[in-house]
Amino acid sequence: MPAAKRPRGRPRKSLEKRKRNTIAVRARDELKSALERSAAANQRSLSEEAEMRLEQSFRAQGMLDQALELAFGRQSAAVVLVIGRLMREVGTYAALASGRMPDTAGGWLADPFAFDQVRVAINKALDAVRPDGEVVVPLRTGQIIGPDIGNADIFGHLGVGLAQGALSAIVGHGITGDLQSWGEKIRARLGPEIVDRIAEHVERTGAKLRSVEE
Repeated sequence: MPAAKRPRGRPRKSLEKRKRNTIAVRARDELKSALERSAAANQRSLSEEAEMRLEQSFRAQGMLDQALELAFGRQSAAVVLVIGRLMREVGTYAALASGRMPDTAGGWLADPFAFDQVRVAINKALDAVRPDGEVVVPLRTGQIIGPDIGNADIFGHLGVGLAQGALSAIVGHGITGDLQSWGEKIRARLGPEIVDRIAEHVERTGAKLRSVEE
């Protein structure tokens, strides 16, 4: 049999060995300096360090999706992601419309117009997934809690009560256990200005709170 002819040209390289594409990116001096320091510490070139960081960001996104599902369940996690996207996009455009840079301190949380637009967008999204049917407040919940516990007066204000508890945890009033540690994490992220705003709201709505220090 005649020997098989070799294909013309150079043999194809594996995906790992193929030449990487070039992406031109403009970066601020601080970012470039941070990349250079990290590249030197990891013994990589600047381009290799940037590529690694980009790959990590995509992996982190996948991990975030999984973490949200574990924390809230599949469907609730989807709603959380919708709300988060609306906060980012609506907040950014509304802040720009007000003449405020989106990355300034507070972002949409510091601008009344931007905040209101975010609130409207979130309400619109929640209305879209609202189940059909009349709202009926449970009169008895014996199968869940006990035969003598549960009435319209309690469960008609369930959402408000739980929200009040969460807000109390954020401002550090009279909350213990896991909700207290949760509130500490949220408080650290929000910053003192917004925490003070929440505290004023809690007091204004008539909550009877007991300070943790008492």
